[in-house]
Amino acid sequence: TAILALAVLAIGSGLAGPALQSLVSYQAEPESRGAVQGLQQSASALGRVIGPLAAGPAYDVIGHTAPFAIGAGLVGLALILVLAPPTRT
Repeated sequence: TAILALAVLAIGSGLAGPALQSLVSYQAEPESRGAVQGLQQSASALGRVIGPLAAGPAYDVIGHTAPFAIGAGLVGLALILVLAPPTRT
């Protein structure tokens, strides 16, 4: 069952990556698409580094459910930010 779960994860990641890049590029102005996509890739890589570095101590200090609760909170925060009405400057 673990191999099946990892296969589903690999396929999902392979499909989500290009879709996310497409969404990011369509939201950016044409002259800044490269910079925006670079920022998105950098933020993604930073998250893959910071996530495990923070989850380990949270697991050890707070408890075995802490990394999942923190992750759920961050997803909730992202959802609020995505659903918030855009501000005009």
